[in-house]
Amino acid sequence: MVLGAITPKIESYLLAAIPIVVVGAPLGAYVCSKVKVGHLVSFLLLLIVLEVSFTSYELWSGNVLM
Repeated sequence: MVLGAITPKIESYLLAAIPIVVVGAPLGAYVCSKVKVGHLVSFLLLLIVLEVSFTSYELWSGNVLM
């Protein structure tokens, strides 16, 4: 890592993300252990389809910053 690469803005993002990861990761692991595999796969596939469709919409509508 290059010294000084973490700017104050990046540091604020990191500090905001830490509590979410600390709470969210164990909670997500617990929920995933209680849910049936089929439901989990279906949910993940739904998320993938939504992401691909929204990204495709943004690309084709010309709303992507270049």
